[in-house]
Amino acid sequence: MGILPDAQFSDIVIALDRGDILTLFTDGVTEQENESGDEFSIARLKEVILSRETEPAASVVAHISEAVYSFAGTREQADDLTVVVVKVQ
Repeated sequence: MGILPDAQFSDIVIALDRGDILTLFTDGVTEQENESGDEFSIARLKEVILSRETEPAASVVAHISEAVYSFAGTREQADDLTVVVVKVQ
């Protein structure tokens, strides 16, 4: 946000309920490629999050990072990898 001069944004309010997991991430997470050129994808990210939903937020972040690095194999990280996980209690 802020680097595109003509970017348009809108505000939206989303109610979060107990047990919800809010995950904010950069495209470097989902667009990380493996040796075959496949991307990590939102589907894989969701799978990692749901498989660790009972763990603390910091643990979920660590598992996401590990999953992306394992998926990439020998492929270098081409972009930043930033993840924020918020668990609603």
